[in-house]
Amino acid sequence: MIFYLICGIVVLVFSTILAMAGMGAAFIFIPIFYWLGLPLNVAIPTGLFLNGLSLSAASFKNIVHKRVQYDLAVPIAIASFMIAPLGAYSSKYIDRHILMSLFAMFLLFSGCMILFYTPKASKKIFSKSKQIKYGVVIGSFVGFISGLLGVGGGSLISPILLYLGNKPKKIAIITAFVVPLSSFSGFITYLAMGDINFYLLLITGSASIVGGLLGNWFMNEKLHPSQVKKIIGVIILVIAIKIIYGLL
Repeated sequence: MIFYLICGIVVLVFSTILAMAGMGAAFIFIPIFYWLGLPLNVAIPTGLFLNGLSLSAASFKNIVHKRVQYDLAVPIAIASFMIAPLGAYSSKYIDRHILMSLFAMFLLFSGCMILFYTPKASKKIFSKSKQIKYGVVIGSFVGFISGLLGVGGGSLISPILLYLGNKPKKIAIITAFVVPLSSFSGFITYLAMGDINFYLLLITGSASIVGGLLGNWFMNEKLHPSQVKKIIGVIILVIAIKIIYGLL
């Protein structure tokens, strides 16, 4: 019971912090759950489920207010949804040491992008067909990595779209639309493989919803998102360093 309480508190805290910056927290939950003694094949689907849950509300709100650019968002979402199960299934055949090494590299990349990369708006205007092609390629790559490592893919989508010259606000909207689909797709695959702790999902899922609501309130009423993103970047790098140290 103490283990579930600790997991619930961890999810509440980090869901709140990450929600301030409009990000899913699977990349933080998974290593923490793993350190707490949860098997990796259970920690990953739990992180995917919480990732999808925390960003679903934001995506719904964006859809209602007609903020989503569907020409790019839908191809990414469909491709990632279809490919994520392949990544999740592939995780069964990859050594745990290799999987955690890949995860550490992912965290290092994401942390550095958040802390040091300054996006520059592009003057290019891509045609509808080209946006669809970009969306399929990006979605396929992000979907596989999402299922394999148990991350929603937001931290991969963001730097790619930034590099292509998209505005941060537009990226956040697309990410919120795509991540829940790829996360739940990967989660369903793990569910079919039987690697699920439903009691843990109930407790952490409730904490994730509360944390998302709290984070959204803090972001709008108390803090500037740029301040929170810097904190998140540092947290991500610290966790990556911790993982790498444990693998040595």
